[in-house]
Amino acid sequence: MSATTGAGRRRKRVRRPATEFYAGALDEADRVRLSEAATVQGLDQEIALLRLRLHRVLSERPDDFALAVRAIELLVRAVSAAGKLSPAQHHDVLEQLSAEVGGLLSLLADE
Repeated sequence: MSATTGAGRRRKRVRRPATEFYAGALDEADRVRLSEAATVQGLDQEIALLRLRLHRVLSERPDDFALAVRAIELLVRAVSAAGKLSPAQHHDVLEQLSAEVGGLLSLLADE
């Protein structure tokens, strides 16, 4: 009997794209969107979308301080995850934006 190494006995795993894994749980329209989303690199589009949502929150719901702060937190986390902020900058920017939004919301409430 010949000796076989463990590597020789292992089957080679074929890595499937994540889109194939999730496709069975989606309808046709979402499968197309998932395929399109898989081609996007980085977080720039998500960051831009979060900025637009924050703008909408500040414009349409100026009294909802909790929602504005939550939107800012998500934006700062996304920018940080994109590698554009160090951990120290992450905290500093979050604190600064929260303070500025608080001032902006009080100005809007006074009008």
